[in-house]
Amino acid sequence: MSVSDQDRDNSYTASSPVQKYLYSSSESGSQLLALAGKYDLRDRDIYKKFAIAVGDIVLGFYRTEDTANLMQQELGLSPQMSASLANDVKVFLQPLNDPNWKIPTEDDAKAGVAGGDINQDILEAEALLNAIPNPIPQPPEAVYTSTQSAILSEARIVPTPPPAPAPTAVPLPPPASVASSAPRWDTQ
Repeated sequence: MSVSDQDRDNSYTASSPVQKYLYSSSESGSQLLALAGKYDLRDRDIYKKFAIAVGDIVLGFYRTEDTANLMQQELGLSPQMSASLANDVKVFLQPLNDPNWKIPTEDDAKAGVAGGDINQDILEAEALLNAIPNPIPQPPEAVYTSTQSAILSEARIVPTPPPAPAPTAVPLPPPASVASSAPRWDTQ
């Protein structure tokens, strides 16, 4: 099923406070971002599809029982990964099925239900998505601590041979032929 933005706007306007909280609160957004990180859905386009799919479930366009199939279809995940992700998404969606669940107050969560302006919520969500690097930059080379660098530097030094040992024998007097031809300083 293809859901249009107009359908989402109409459904959001008519949704319950719990649905609005799960769809547009910053706490819910943080939970979804953490789930995306857990399953390595950090690519901007993939995360956007993931967030839209979960939002469509929250707004009632899909049943929670269809989460695994929806994740597999929308994100192209393997059946095993889709099933695992679907279990975590179902935990996120539990407030929808719990009539006793209450929206956290500002004192509880330091934030409440979003103001109800879907356009403002969409702009905020897009700003958050644009802040995600695509692709995530990798350092150009390995980064080491100073201790690791010192160890690597020592390993690269070519060891020099130890100096030759000093002679330990007592010097012998020169041979007689050398001794007789040498000038004698003590006889004059």
